[in-house]
Amino acid sequence: MEEDISTARYCFKGEWKEVENCKVTEFLITYFPGDSSIELFDLKKHRLFLKRNKCHQVALKDLFVGNSVNIFSRQITITDYGDSMTKQRLSIKMQKTFGLLQSNQIKNLGPILEAIQEGGFTIGRMRMISLTREQALVLFKNVKEAVLQNDLVTHTISGPVVVLELLGNNAIQSWADFIGPMDPEEAKRSSPTSLIAKYGHDCSRNGFFASNISEEVEHLLSLFFPERCNPQHQVSSLVANIKNCTCCIVKPHAFQMGLLGPIVSSIQKAGFEITGLRLVLLDHSAAEEFLEIYSTVLPEFPAMVTQLCSGSCVAMEICGKGDNTPTQFREFVGPSDPEIAKKLRPNSLRARFGVNKIQNAVHCTDLPDDAELELEYFFRLL
Repeated sequence: MEEDISTARYCFKGEWKEVENCKVTEFLITYFPGDSSIELFDLKKHRLFLKRNKCHQVALKDLFVGNSVNIFSRQITITDYGDSMTKQRLSIKMQKTFGLLQSNQIKNLGPILEAIQEGGFTIGRMRMISLTREQALVLFKNVKEAVLQNDLVTHTISGPVVVLELLGNNAIQSWADFIGPMDPEEAKRSSPTSLIAKYGHDCSRNGFFASNISEEVEHLLSLFFPERCNPQHQVSSLVANIKNCTCCIVKPHAFQMGLLGPIVSSIQKAGFEITGLRLVLLDHSAAEEFLEIYSTVLPEFPAMVTQLCSGSCVAMEICGKGDNTPTQFREFVGPSDPEIAKKLRPNSLRARFGVNKIQNAVHCTDLPDDAELELEYFFRLL
């Protein structure tokens, strides 16, 4: 029976941590998909905190356990389902799974991300990391053939990999089907549209990883995204060169619009290399701190801060072929105003993907001397 979206409602429990006084407020969050409105109820004080208001920057796909969302300038972490009906409706519809892209697929990252989003998956978490042999063995512990297992492990630790938390309808099985059989030749025969059929080389260099065992998926998510369980525990190191590179951030509005894949594809087609990547949700103070250099220069500064902390963004380290990557990439990104960019640099990122001066698709380092500072902020400090 189809759900009537006009009367549907979903309930979640959430926490809002106020940085200034270390206070934690627990909410019951009610989301109404009919008009994208949200209501907040203070569970401790047993009273309405925020009456029902439209909040178009938050969608149902953003409301899953462990994620953080920005609700009227408050960064609230979803801690649990609020009632049994919501859990029943969403436990399969928004199921989580674990995905991995081997190092040989980073050159195809853009089109792969496009395919993932077009395939109906939501990216909940993502980072580019390096793995030790012991960590890679955890991934392939169920591979019975010793030679193949060793080849898989060796290839996986030969360079950086991208790990993902994906959400979608029956995501565990859907992702396994989406990447296809482990053998690329078999994938081409039985699942010709799968990722392994399109990008895989052989069984050990097939480019992707999936598990269809729910307990294993849960373990891998907690292992490779440990901040959910223990912020101090980092099982794998983020990859970033810092030197001779520049910083690019896909802004929340572009990520929410499904433009991450097309933007990454454009960057790679232009000859730039992505050598570091992480999905992050900034709170207001972090966004303000990062953009502080613009506070006395641009009147749009408050709106820029609000946009940067309005949802998940994707920080990337970009490397070029020469020594002046920050300048070259800045030219490729284009003027901050998309309307001006369309006239002066019609093929630039902001001309193609920007909406206005605030929602201009991406942030990039303006001054070459600031590149290392911005990269350090996202890949070392946060």
